[in-house]
Amino acid sequence: AAEQAQGHFEQSIRCFDACETGFQYHELENSALKLAKDGATLLLNDSMRAYQGEEYDKVMANTYKAMAWAAYGDFDKARVEFNRAIDRQQRAKEYYKKEIAKLQKDIKEQDQKMARENKQSASSNGIQKSLQSEEMRTTLAKRYSNLDNFEAYPDFVNPFSTYMAGLFFLLENDRSKAKDLLKEAYGMNPANNRILEDLAYAEGDKKLPGSVWVIFENGMGPRRKEIRIDLPLFLLTKKVKYIGGALPQLELRNQAYPELQIAGNSCTSSTCTIASMDRVIQTEFKKDFPMMVMRAVMSTTIKTLIQYQAQKQMGDLGGILASVYQAASTAADIRGWTALPKDFQAARINMPSNGMLLISTPMGEQFEIPIPKCKNAIVSIKIPAPGVLPAWNVIPFGQDDRQVAKAS
Repeated sequence: AAEQAQGHFEQSIRCFDACETGFQYHELENSALKLAKDGATLLLNDSMRAYQGEEYDKVMANTYKAMAWAAYGDFDKARVEFNRAIDRQQRAKEYYKKEIAKLQKDIKEQDQKMARENKQSASSNGIQKSLQSEEMRTTLAKRYSNLDNFEAYPDFVNPFSTYMAGLFFLLENDRSKAKDLLKEAYGMNPANNRILEDLAYAEGDKKLPGSVWVIFENGMGPRRKEIRIDLPLFLLTKKVKYIGGALPQLELRNQAYPELQIAGNSCTSSTCTIASMDRVIQTEFKKDFPMMVMRAVMSTTIKTLIQYQAQKQMGDLGGILASVYQAASTAADIRGWTALPKDFQAARINMPSNGMLLISTPMGEQFEIPIPKCKNAIVSIKIPAPGVLPAWNVIPFGQDDRQVAKAS
């Protein structure tokens, strides 16, 4: 993404291709090998697992790659990547169902194993009982009280990717496909006139006027931080014990600016939000949260039982060594794509006759972007924080020679 922001489209595409290879490797990995790796991480922590990518990582990687190919001048490959981004969103739900079913199966098997080793009924104590306990619900509700305090998007759907794909197909005169995608994007933003205006062109036969669309990547998206939490567990007894664990928590960051002002000739426009990456990431975090808790409880339970056995067989020294190991290996997985923006905004303006676009921030900063001779164009601007120099690039449409616009 950093290469792309600088206009190094070939390098950017190569990096995203490498990401794609990694995503596919983990999606197609042998189930027995994957099971062995997952089992090993229970003795350590989730951050020791190979980073497999969140679903929004995968969708955004394809979206950025599509924009890079378009800026590079290969619209056929851009089309392929936009189709992949949309397809990923559709397949993500099925992937999630398989993952949670697999984890539930692992928990059941682990409970049965612990029951055999301790000559107890599997239902008398264990991971499943801990997860379903009132104590667990109360503990998590206190630490994650804001998990429901946002308006969720549909599962694994990113309105920006859907909107950008719809806009691309509209400018490529594939109105049927553009209509479906823009209608979906508008459904997630029912008060957004920017999307509605584009949808009107896709639904009708009215000729699209020569225009420039400005896409503003605004601020910094959420990052994860670790919180330590006492997890209530039922171990070897029906009495509940509170034992230290670690879970990730989202930390929201700031916009660069509420909006940008766009001017060309005598026309002006302001950007408006078309997608909140905060909401995209929060939606997926909430969907993943039960699995995070399951893995944390499984890991903590296993380590605690190891400590119990070490104390029983080796005395205080064994107990101390096992407790040190448990404390050192307890950590939350806080990895993530931290350079994504807080939100995406968009504006449209008539193509300036002098080929120059003037961008202004609310703080009075201004910069100009030259638009090459073309019928329409998409200008992508990235500003991660107030006062930071913007990075921008231009995707021209309607150029016979498909020349690549220079980027800042």
